[in-house]
Amino acid sequence: MSQPTINWKKMKAQLEGKVAVLFGASVGIGAATGRILADSGAKVVLASRNTKALESLVEDIRASGGHAVAVRTDVQNFNEVKAAVDVAVENFGGLDIAVNNAGINVAPAPVDEVEEDVFDRVMTTNLKGIWYGMKAAIPEIRKRGGGAIVNTSSVGGLVAAPGLSPYCASKHAVIGLSRAAALDCAPMGIRVNVVAPGAVDTDIFNNWMDAHPEQRSHMISLHPLGRIGEPPEVGSAIAWLCSDAASFITGAVLAIDGGYMIA
Repeated sequence: MSQPTINWKKMKAQLEGKVAVLFGASVGIGAATGRILADSGAKVVLASRNTKALESLVEDIRASGGHAVAVRTDVQNFNEVKAAVDVAVENFGGLDIAVNNAGINVAPAPVDEVEEDVFDRVMTTNLKGIWYGMKAAIPEIRKRGGGAIVNTSSVGGLVAAPGLSPYCASKHAVIGLSRAAALDCAPMGIRVNVVAPGAVDTDIFNNWMDAHPEQRSHMISLHPLGRIGEPPEVGSAIAWLCSDAASFITGAVLAIDGGYMIA
């Protein structure tokens, strides 16, 4: 099945008056989510290490009538994560939504051949970075009387794959961390949910496929819908989970995977 043409402007939620901080915002799922959040009425702080891509995204959002600012942020550093939250408060008066989307993968290797620095880098970015995002955002969201947090895991957090032990370990851990956080945050009126994308047309996926071109058709075949996902298809689900339409949902893990998990 051919890839669809996605009009992200038709995928907005109801987020008027909300303020969001989005980590891992510069490209792929993050950039699509930033556009949809802003088009849905949220004022958005876009955080990433890729300042050039962030600045371009901010220009696009503002040109479309949205409100966004960019903050260079390395999610491996709590002070930088906290600074991004502070920018939301200083520029837009508070915080209602946090989306923790930053993540990395590494070249496949058997578990006994993974170098310690590689394992640590994946876990620090994919897991500790999400903990940092919640740790910084929750006190400010609580001041507003509640809100929503969405963390990005992966189908790699629901099943395993050979050669990807650090990635799978981190993404499984994101789900456990998020569910525990959902219990902690429920009395505060803060909902915490997880999205678990399958293969999506992003640089991370395409770089991996470029290195293993024989795997592309196989990966597509694992998704019953007969194609990989598009970033706005994940971003629209994230925006919906952030909205009042999902007000009775917390601790959920939403697979956005074209049927991968049921095949």
